[in-house]
Amino acid sequence: MVTGCLLAGASCTKSSGSKEEFCAALPRTGDLLGLLSRVDPSRPEDMARRFDRGAELFAKLERAAPREIRADVADVGDAYQLVLDTVEDHPDDLSAVRRDLAREQGTLVAAGRSALRMAEYARRECGIDLLGAMSSTTTGPGTAPASTGPPTT
Repeated sequence: MVTGCLLAGASCTKSSGSKEEFCAALPRTGDLLGLLSRVDPSRPEDMARRFDRGAELFAKLERAAPREIRADVADVGDAYQLVLDTVEDHPDDLSAVRRDLAREQGTLVAAGRSALRMAEYARRECGIDLLGAMSSTTTGPGTAPASTGPPTT
C-alpha cells in the first residue's frame, strides 16, 4: 500500500482541507492589519488573548486550506505569528518592534508573496477580495471590514 502511494506520487493520507472549508473559514480568520491597529499595551491580558485567538484562527485556516494553497496559508500564518510575537515582546516600544521586524525582512517579503497568492485564490475560488479588505483596514485607525475584522474574543 505505501509503495503504491509512493510510486504514484500521491500521499497515502487524505488531505484534510478543501476549497469549501477554506472559503468558509476565511472570513472568520481576521486580518493582521486590523488586529495590530487595535493593540492596546495598557491591557496586556486582552492583547495576549486577542493575539492567541488570531493565531488559533490562522491555524484553523491552514488546516481548512486545500493542498494547492496550504503552503502559502502556512507562510502567512507564520508571518502573522512572527509579528504578533514581536509586538508581544515590545508592546510599548514601537522602535524595537520595527528593529526586530527589519531583521526578519526576508521572511516577511516571502510571506507577502504567499499572501498575494492566497488573495488571488480567495478572489478566484471564494469570491472574497482580501486585497480590498486589507486596503480598507488602513483607511483609518481601528477600521476593519466586518467580515475580516480581528477576533474580539
